[in-house]
Amino acid sequence: MPAAWDAWRANPIAKQIIALITDFIVTEKVIPTAPGDMGKFIERFWNHEENRMQTRMPELMDELSRSGDIYLAMFRNPIDGMSYVRPVPANMIMGIDVDENDWEKELVYYQRVSATEEPRKWLSPWHPDAAESDQVMVHYSFYRPVGALHGESELATLLNWLK
Repeated sequence: MPAAWDAWRANPIAKQIIALITDFIVTEKVIPTAPGDMGKFIERFWNHEENRMQTRMPELMDELSRSGDIYLAMFRNPIDGMSYVRPVPANMIMGIDVDENDWEKELVYYQRVSATEEPRKWLSPWHPDAAESDQVMVHYSFYRPVGALHGESELATLLNWLK
Protein backbone atom coordinates (compact mmCIF):
# COMPACT_ATOMS: atom_id res chain seq x y z
CA MET A 1 0.00 0.00 0.00
CA PRO A 2 2.78 2.55 0.66
CA ALA A 3 4.05 2.04 -2.90
CA ALA A 4 0.59 2.75 -4.31
CA TRP A 5 0.26 5.81 -2.07
CA ASP A 6 3.68 7.08 -3.22
CA ALA A 7 2.77 6.47 -6.86
CA TRP A 8 -0.51 8.35 -6.44
CA ARG A 9 1.29 11.31 -4.86
CA ALA A 10 4.15 11.48 -7.38
CA ASN A 11 2.81 10.16 -10.66
CA PRO A 12 0.14 12.15 -12.52
CA ILE A 13 -0.98 9.03 -14.40
CA ALA A 14 -1.58 7.16 -11.12
CA LYS A 15 -3.49 10.15 -9.76
CA GLN A 16 -5.61 10.30 -12.91
CA ILE A 17 -6.38 6.56 -12.74
CA ILE A 18 -7.74 6.95 -9.21
CA ALA A 19 -9.68 10.08 -10.23
CA LEU A 20 -11.26 8.23 -13.17
CA ILE A 21 -12.29 5.32 -10.97
CA THR A 22 -13.86 7.73 -8.47
CA ASP A 23 -15.63 9.70 -11.21
CA PHE A 24 -17.01 6.47 -12.67
CA ILE A 25 -18.27 5.04 -9.37
CA VAL A 26 -19.32 8.11 -7.37
CA THR A 27 -22.15 10.13 -8.85
CA GLU A 28 -24.38 12.83 -7.44
CA LYS A 29 -27.35 10.52 -7.93
CA VAL A 30 -26.27 7.85 -5.43
CA ILE A 31 -28.17 8.59 -2.23
CA PRO A 32 -29.28 5.71 0.01
CA THR A 33 -32.96 5.50 0.90
CA ALA A 34 -35.23 3.29 2.95
CA PRO A 35 -38.87 3.38 3.99
CA GLY A 36 -40.19 4.69 7.31
CA ASP A 37 -38.07 5.51 10.34
CA MET A 38 -34.98 3.89 8.85
CA GLY A 39 -35.29 6.18 5.83
CA LYS A 40 -35.57 9.24 8.07
CA PHE A 41 -32.46 8.17 10.00
CA ILE A 42 -30.50 7.55 6.79
CA GLU A 43 -31.46 10.97 5.43
CA ARG A 44 -30.44 12.68 8.69
CA PHE A 45 -27.20 10.69 8.81
CA TRP A 46 -26.32 11.30 5.14
CA ASN A 47 -26.96 15.05 5.27
CA HIS A 48 -25.86 15.78 8.84
CA GLU A 49 -23.29 18.60 9.04
CA GLU A 50 -20.88 16.28 10.88
CA ASN A 51 -21.07 13.66 8.09
CA ARG A 52 -21.71 15.46 4.78
CA MET A 53 -21.62 12.07 3.07
CA GLN A 54 -22.44 13.31 -0.42
CA THR A 55 -19.41 15.61 -0.44
CA ARG A 56 -17.20 13.00 1.27
CA MET A 57 -17.89 10.15 -1.14
CA PRO A 58 -15.10 11.11 -3.60
CA GLU A 59 -12.41 11.22 -0.88
CA LEU A 60 -13.64 7.92 0.58
CA MET A 61 -13.63 6.27 -2.85
CA ASP A 62 -10.14 7.65 -3.54
CA GLU A 63 -8.88 6.11 -0.28
CA LEU A 64 -10.51 2.76 -1.03
CA SER A 65 -9.02 2.69 -4.54
CA ARG A 66 -5.58 3.91 -3.42
CA SER A 67 -5.14 1.57 -0.48
CA GLY A 68 -7.59 -1.25 -1.09
CA ASP A 69 -9.16 -0.61 2.33
CA ILE A 70 -11.37 1.97 3.97
CA TYR A 71 -11.62 2.19 7.74
CA LEU A 72 -14.50 4.27 9.07
CA ALA A 73 -14.67 5.25 12.72
CA MET A 74 -18.29 5.68 13.77
CA PHE A 75 -19.07 7.84 16.79
CA ARG A 76 -22.55 7.69 18.34
CA ASN A 77 -23.93 10.83 19.92
CA PRO A 78 -25.64 9.53 23.09
CA ILE A 79 -28.00 12.53 23.21
CA ASP A 80 -29.72 12.12 19.83
CA GLY A 81 -28.45 8.70 18.69
CA MET A 82 -26.86 10.11 15.52
CA SER A 83 -23.66 8.50 14.24
CA TYR A 84 -20.76 10.54 12.92
CA VAL A 85 -18.24 9.13 10.44
CA ARG A 86 -14.51 9.80 10.45
CA PRO A 87 -12.26 8.00 7.98
CA VAL A 88 -8.96 6.66 9.32
CA PRO A 89 -6.15 6.32 6.76
CA ALA A 90 -5.52 2.66 5.97
CA ASN A 91 -1.78 3.08 6.51
CA MET A 92 -2.46 3.88 10.17
CA ILE A 93 -4.10 0.50 10.83
CA MET A 94 -1.32 -1.73 12.11
CA GLY A 95 -3.27 -4.82 13.08
CA ILE A 96 -6.61 -6.59 13.09
CA ASP A 97 -7.85 -9.22 15.54
CA VAL A 98 -10.35 -11.70 14.16
CA ASP A 99 -12.61 -14.32 15.73
CA GLU A 100 -10.54 -17.47 16.29
CA ASN A 101 -13.16 -19.57 14.47
CA ASP A 102 -14.01 -17.11 11.67
CA TRP A 103 -11.27 -15.03 10.05
CA GLU A 104 -13.91 -12.93 8.24
CA LYS A 105 -15.33 -11.71 11.56
CA GLU A 106 -13.06 -8.81 12.44
CA LEU A 107 -13.25 -7.88 16.12
CA VAL A 108 -10.59 -5.24 16.88
CA TYR A 109 -8.54 -2.77 14.83
CA TYR A 110 -5.30 -1.25 16.08
CA GLN A 111 -4.47 2.27 14.91
CA ARG A 112 -0.93 3.63 15.07
CA VAL A 113 -1.05 6.92 16.97
CA SER A 114 2.67 7.67 17.26
CA ALA A 115 5.96 5.81 17.48
CA THR A 116 5.97 6.06 21.28
CA GLU A 117 2.29 5.57 22.18
CA GLU A 118 0.33 2.37 22.47
CA PRO A 119 -1.94 1.83 19.46
CA ARG A 120 -5.54 2.98 19.69
CA LYS A 121 -7.94 0.07 19.92
CA TRP A 122 -11.19 0.23 17.92
CA LEU A 123 -13.94 -2.34 18.37
CA SER A 124 -15.79 -3.61 15.33
CA PRO A 125 -19.59 -3.96 15.44
CA TRP A 126 -18.98 -7.73 15.76
CA HIS A 127 -17.08 -7.37 19.03
CA PRO A 128 -19.08 -8.60 22.07
CA ASP A 129 -18.62 -5.21 23.81
CA ALA A 130 -19.52 -3.05 20.78
CA ALA A 131 -23.14 -2.44 21.85
CA GLU A 132 -21.95 -0.62 24.97
CA SER A 133 -19.37 1.46 23.10
CA ASP A 134 -20.11 4.93 21.72
CA GLN A 135 -17.58 4.32 18.96
CA VAL A 136 -16.85 1.45 16.60
CA MET A 137 -14.91 0.97 13.38
CA VAL A 138 -16.05 -0.66 10.16
CA HIS A 139 -13.73 -1.92 7.42
CA TYR A 140 -14.36 -2.43 3.71
CA SER A 141 -11.88 -3.83 1.17
CA PHE A 142 -11.25 -4.11 -2.55
CA TYR A 143 -9.43 -7.07 -4.10
CA ARG A 144 -8.96 -8.96 -0.85
CA PRO A 145 -7.67 -12.48 -1.49
CA VAL A 146 -9.34 -15.29 0.45
CA GLY A 147 -7.78 -15.45 3.89
CA ALA A 148 -6.26 -11.96 3.73
CA LEU A 149 -7.16 -9.23 6.22
CA HIS A 150 -6.35 -6.33 3.90
CA GLY A 151 -7.36 -5.40 0.38
CA GLU A 152 -5.13 -4.37 -2.48
CA SER A 153 -4.84 -1.03 -4.23
CA GLU A 154 -6.30 -0.50 -7.67
CA LEU A 155 -2.77 0.59 -8.60
CA ALA A 156 -1.01 -2.55 -7.32
CA THR A 157 -0.73 -4.31 -10.69
CA LEU A 158 0.33 -1.07 -12.41
CA LEU A 159 3.16 -0.05 -10.09
CA ASN A 160 6.01 -1.44 -12.23
CA TRP A 161 4.53 0.14 -15.33
CA LEU A 162 4.03 3.48 -13.53
CA LYS A 163 7.74 3.57 -12.60
